Amino acid sequence: MKMGAENIFKRIVHIEDSDSALVQGKLIGGFPIDSVVFSNIFSDRTKNASKMIYSQFNIETTLAIPYTNKHSNLTKDYVSLITELKIGKIILKIGTWGINNSFMDPGGFQYQNQKSIQDLQSWISDFKKKYDIPIYLHPIRQLSLSPHLFYKNIITELSDLHIPLSIDLGCVLSDYKNWGTEYKKEIIGFLKDNPLISMFWLSAVRKAGDAFIPCACERVDDEIWGILDFLKCEESSLILMTDRLSSDAQITSDVKKLMNVKGAVPKHEYFN
Repeated sequence: MKMGAENIFKRIVHIEDSDSALVQGKLIGGFPIDSVVFSNIFSDRTKNASKMIYSQFNIETTLAIPYTNKHSNLTKDYVSLITELKIGKIILKIGTWGINNSFMDPGGFQYQNQKSIQDLQSWISDFKKKYDIPIYLHPIRQLSLSPHLFYKNIITELSDLHIPLSIDLGCVLSDYKNWGTEYKKEIIGFLKDNPLISMFWLSAVRKAGDAFIPCACERVDDEIWGILDFLKCEESSLILMTDRLSSDAQITSDVKKLMNVKGAVPKHEYFN
């Protein structure tokens, strides 16, 4: 972990596309956060919430863009929103969820397809020629993939692009619970040693059938805050997950915790 005189965190809150987006946006905008990110920015509900949050609270939107390949029309449609909304950051979500909630990876990242990496690099280069907006890469974590394949192979491959990376800590905690705690030291050690990992999604974790999955409708799991303590660096971006089922009390409590995150040496040795 890098240490400096003062650590600077960007605090972002995720808002789900729902009838509650505008009301939740007003509640969240009352806190001194840096940005909001929406689950789906194409609906009138989220577009109106994004514009309201900027006009009333001067808070920009972080745009999460699905990326499957450099010629994707869907990706182009998302990029077109940059001229309509006040966008402060871009998160490229690598991979996609397909029919019947199955995971597809048409970009080939799961298999370390070199052409997919070259195409992504080309897309990023073309984007930067047009827009001066920071980009983060967020590889979607499909929980049936082995932790080794995801954390070592996929993240290592994307790290070669030297673009900041985004990680869902709810998925990290779910991996411990689903695959066994013997993976804990390996995963945390790998994430800690990668200086490009600087954006962290914070959520609860719940049981769904036989598996644990991230959940945004409950307060952030205490163990997630502990993982964040260990991994955060000088200029981390922290994304607090909420959804349409989040109560005002849940949102208020978690946003207050988010605002109180301090830059410090880890409070404990998380490997214990």
